[in-house]
Amino acid sequence: MAGRIRSLLDVAYKALKASKENRMSEGDNRRQYERIPIMRSVEVTTPGGTQYVEIIDISMGGAAIVSRGSLEIGLGEPVELRVENFEKVPGRVVRAGSKSDFAIAFDLDETEARQIVDDLINEN
Repeated sequence: MAGRIRSLLDVAYKALKASKENRMSEGDNRRQYERIPIMRSVEVTTPGGTQYVEIIDISMGGAAIVSRGSLEIGLGEPVELRVENFEKVPGRVVRAGSKSDFAIAFDLDETEARQIVDDLINEN
């Protein structure tokens, strides 16, 4: 009986360990697109107003942004970026860190996102 319980515990332990390793590898690969470091000033419009911010990295999926001042913004809120030589780029907040940094996901199709990212990184 004790041998059977130990055997069942060993099987359960191995299954839990494999599940944890699988979750960790999936978590490490959550990003769909490569992030590219960039420093670019842009104008951002949020429900709270408009101000200049810095894009600190960008991908075809979105951008990480740092504001120059305090910015009240919440998850899921719509934003628009105004980048020199581009139309307004729509997105939504997917991470709101401190009062001065956040990340957005672009509301663009892949072709539009690729064009904006290529133009921004090639101008830098």
